[in-house]
Amino acid sequence: MKNDEREESEVLLENYRVLLQKALDWLWDRTRIERKEVKNGEKATKVKVTLLKKKEVYKVLRDELEEINVLASHYVDEAINDAYSVLRSWRRRAEKGKALRKPRLKEVYVRVKSTLRKVDGESVRITVRPYEYVNFSWSRTWFSRRVKGLELGEPVIKEDKVYLPFRHKLPRFTPIDFLAIDSNLYTLDAYDGGKFISFSIRGVVQS
Repeated sequence: MKNDEREESEVLLENYRVLLQKALDWLWDRTRIERKEVKNGEKATKVKVTLLKKKEVYKVLRDELEEINVLASHYVDEAINDAYSVLRSWRRRAEKGKALRKPRLKEVYVRVKSTLRKVDGESVRITVRPYEYVNFSWSRTWFSRRVKGLELGEPVIKEDKVYLPFRHKLPRFTPIDFLAIDSNLYTLDAYDGGKFISFSIRGVVQS
């Protein structure tokens, strides 16, 4: 849905970008990149990327991020996880010869863990930093009736939109997957918990 609290959420997004960039820079400086010339019919360069193991550097990196962090501490953990996600994605592309330079952050979004949000009726209160919150309500949205009785997952905040994934309460032994879909005039934007995908429906709308 549309982010109607852009001014309030801007504090979260801007400061989270700082954390994520710091984590990415720190890990990048310690990433080993090996290039080897190989001959397989044609001369080519084989790239091998070795990332630091998260469990071995987590505490050190977390302590460094906490020194610059002005948000709730849980966002530090999320920044580390997201930085690793960015680098792993870059590594796959680099080892296929599709990426050479350091990955850059484009549009930053924040995935809010359950420990940082509180649901009250048809609204959710998200902690930005101690005693500072931003609230999002879906009480007057087109989908409010459809999600009545469902459980809210991890909200995702972007500059212009907020994704609220809802799910049925299932037995613990049953795997739970969710897909958040936002319908706009010319696109369908989907979020599966790991990445965003946008589908153009411009041709359908104009036909």
